[in-house]
Amino acid sequence: MTSRIARYFKLGQQRLNVINEVRNHPLSEGAQTRTLLRYIGWNLTRSIVSQKVVLPLLRDLQIIVPNQSNFATGLYLHGLYDFNNMGFFCHFLRADDLLLDVGANIGVYSLLWPKALDAK
Repeated sequence: MTSRIARYFKLGQQRLNVINEVRNHPLSEGAQTRTLLRYIGWNLTRSIVSQKVVLPLLRDLQIIVPNQSNFATGLYLHGLYDFNNMGFFCHFLRADDLLLDVGANIGVYSLLWPKALDAK
């Protein structure tokens, strides 16, 4: 029984950490309540329906991801879910730089970089 309580406590802590990350994301500034409501709605929907969704990444760039993946939540809520690294990609890499997206999950950075270069 104690291990079950400890497991639920750990799960609760993990959820609180995620909620804090959602609230404190730089792109949530000034819209924390709206972002939290979107987070709750997203999780309710994906708990009922498991499917691939089309999410915007940058301007007219879209990506198809399974809604059960954790990074899909970040994409849905913020677009630039890994704000610091994605900001680096968008602002500091140049067109003549070489990008190797080693160990890419679905290649978000490989998709993001050329699109960001078009913006300059």
